[in-house]
Amino acid sequence: MKKTLVLSLMTVFSLSLFAQQNVIDKYFKAHYDNPAFDKFEVTEKTFDLVEEIETEDAEEQRVLTALANIDGIKVLANKETAIGGEYYREAMDKLIPDTDYEDLVILETDGNEIRFMIRENEEGIQEFVAIVHADQSFVIASLHGTIDVSSLSRMMEVMKNGGGDWLGNFNNLHSEEIIIGKPSIQQQNTSALSKVSINDIKLNIFPNPATDYINIATEGGVSAKMNIGFYSLLGKEIQSAGTINLPHKMDLKTLPGGTYFLRITDETGTYKNFKIVKPVGSSNN
Repeated sequence: MKKTLVLSLMTVFSLSLFAQQNVIDKYFKAHYDNPAFDKFEVTEKTFDLVEEIETEDAEEQRVLTALANIDGIKVLANKETAIGGEYYREAMDKLIPDTDYEDLVILETDGNEIRFMIRENEEGIQEFVAIVHADQSFVIASLHGTIDVSSLSRMMEVMKNGGGDWLGNFNNLHSEEIIIGKPSIQQQNTSALSKVSINDIKLNIFPNPATDYINIATEGGVSAKMNIGFYSLLGKEIQSAGTINLPHKMDLKTLPGGTYFLRITDETGTYKNFKIVKPVGSSNN
C-alpha cells in the first residue's frame, strides 16, 4: 500500500512538472539537434538583472517591467527554409489539442501565418508563445514566467518586428559584450579590400557609462574597417555610422538616459553587440 502511494505521488509530481514545461521543451526540444535551426535561451538570471536597468523612455520602461517578471525565453528559428509552412502546421497539430494553450491572435493570410498563444493558471498568464511562418522563415518563441497582461501587446509588437535578434539582445545582459546570432544577408559586406575579423581583434569602447560620447577603437591601434549601428532597447536603430575605419567617436549628447546596444560588424558579416549605458538624468537636450 505504502509503495503504491509513493508511486502515485511520484506520478502526480512528474505530471505536474511536465505540465509546467514551456512549449519548446514540451513539444519541440528535438529541433534543438537540428542544425538548420538557430536556437538560444535567455535565463531567469538575465531577467533578474533587467530590474537594474534604468531608462527615461516610458515605452521602454513598460517592456522592461514586463521582462523583469519573466523566468526565461527560448527561441527556435529557421530563417532559410522552404518548409516553414510544414513547421507551422506541426506546431498547430501539437498545440491546438492541448487545452492548456489558448489562442490570443491568429493571422493567416497570403502565405504568412502568425499565431500568439498563452498558457494560464489561477495565478495568471504563465507562458506567452509566438509562432511565425513568413516567406522562407519559421520562428517559435516561448516567454515563460509571470507575464504582465498590460505590457503583453507591446512585447508582441516588438517581438514581431525584431524577432530573434531583439530577444538576443538580452542574452548575457550581465556581460559588457553580448554576441548574438548570425547576420542577415543585408548585413554582409563583400568589399575586396583586406578584411579584419572582429574575432581577431580586441575592441575598446569607452567611457562606459557615457554621457556625451563613446570612443570605439582597437587595442594596439590595429587598422580595421567596421560597420557601426546603435540601437535602443526596443531594437530601433538610432544612429548608424555606416562602414568606417576605426577609431571612431560617436556623439550621445541628444540621447535620453538609458541602456543601448552598439552593434559592430566586420567586413565578413560577423558582428558583436556591446551594452552601452547613459546614466538617467544626464541628457543635455
